[in-house]
Amino acid sequence: MRVDDLGVRGRAYAQDMLSSAGSLARMVAASQTPASGSLWTLVPETLDVGSLRRLTDPIDWAGEQGNIRNAIKSAILEHLSVPEGWLVVEDRFVVAPNFVSVVPHHFFVGSEVYYFLAGNVGTESVELVLRHGSRWPSIGFLGVGHLPLEVTREEQVSPSAITALVSHTKQAIVGVFDEESYLFWDLGSQV
Repeated sequence: MRVDDLGVRGRAYAQDMLSSAGSLARMVAASQTPASGSLWTLVPETLDVGSLRRLTDPIDWAGEQGNIRNAIKSAILEHLSVPEGWLVVEDRFVVAPNFVSVVPHHFFVGSEVYYFLAGNVGTESVELVLRHGSRWPSIGFLGVGHLPLEVTREEQVSPSAITALVSHTKQAIVGVFDEESYLFWDLGSQV
């Protein structure tokens, strides 16, 4: 079930998680006003949304977790099928340059490691990026627009490349419910 209104606490949670993450996340958070955009997540049909106290708490998936994960991957794949659609996920566990990636596409911002996908890719690629970027809290971004060339070269990127990524970001993705689902923040106009 898609939940479209997480209220003030959803927005505050998203802002807090982005503000305490890597450079790209902090810049995206700073580009948004507290009331910009809309938030949504996917939860089991049987869940009483009013009973949720904290977005970090685990929830009873009532056997629906596989369906929810498939719906999340489908939403990401649909976004990637848009011309110049891309996904970037921060790996909050490893640090450059002492890192060997099993994810084929990555770039660095200082010591921060990011994975990216662009264009028509398969479900396996999305699973791989989400699995290796899933560290509490998972942080990712969906954007539309030309990826700076240095991002696609899998190297250290410049501040101007990060600014370009931020300006093309359409959604921020933040792990919720003990990393069992994601909060999608459809970003509003950037300040």
